[in-house]
Amino acid sequence: LNSIPVSLLCAIGLAIFIHSLAKLFKKPSPEPSPALPVLIATTVIALLCFLIMTMNFWGVLTDPQATRFAMPVYLIGAVWGTVALDRVLRCKVQSWTALCLSFVLLAAGSLTIGSRKAAADSQPIPLHHEWIIEHAMDNPEEATLYACDGTLGLVAFQKAVLPIEVVTLLPAEISELVNSGMYDSVIVFELLAPAGESGKLVPAPTTSGFDKSAYTYEVVAEKALAEPFKSRAYKLTGRIGKDGKVYPFRTR
Repeated sequence: LNSIPVSLLCAIGLAIFIHSLAKLFKKPSPEPSPALPVLIATTVIALLCFLIMTMNFWGVLTDPQATRFAMPVYLIGAVWGTVALDRVLRCKVQSWTALCLSFVLLAAGSLTIGSRKAAADSQPIPLHHEWIIEHAMDNPEEATLYACDGTLGLVAFQKAVLPIEVVTLLPAEISELVNSGMYDSVIVFELLAPAGESGKLVPAPTTSGFDKSAYTYEVVAEKALAEPFKSRAYKLTGRIGKDGKVYPFRTR
């Protein structure tokens, strides 16, 4: 998926898988290898895992953040690639050689790409989420409601957090939570990314759901990430009603 060697290996393995699957359901003559049903079952299970993991994924597998989703496919490539290489070498004594060569191709084609991406310091999303957690942990005593594009990190630290879309859709309800005294403040985190050739920083697609026109706010923190990305934290100070009036949040 990430390189020509891996793609070729998976293509060869897929061809042999289809041939072996057709052979398995034919009247066996001679009797097929006992390993064949195991290989086919492993492949089917790996494909099911791949489909389940990608049901809610909307990106591309070449994205550095998404390559882990392709692990089941790599497993299929390793298993059937080994079979393919063994068939090419046509010598049972060389099975371990085929296995080693298969994993060498996988390592050369995928692990090097992953390490190069990691070394490039070009992954702002993990840095953005790390900063969100750091910011929240620096204010442990405040009853703060947070909003961000990835809520799992703050949930793990038992922080009150909502998806940004909820804050955008329910300004009146968010206002009521603050005015009732349940929360002291509402902090919204946003990842800024360069747009087009101008390089102007705008909300990244993952955080563009925050509609600033529904609230009054102030910037309370900002951090530079991998150049030129930035993280920014907004404190909501009030909501803007449909009548255009500003309804300030109650402050203690």
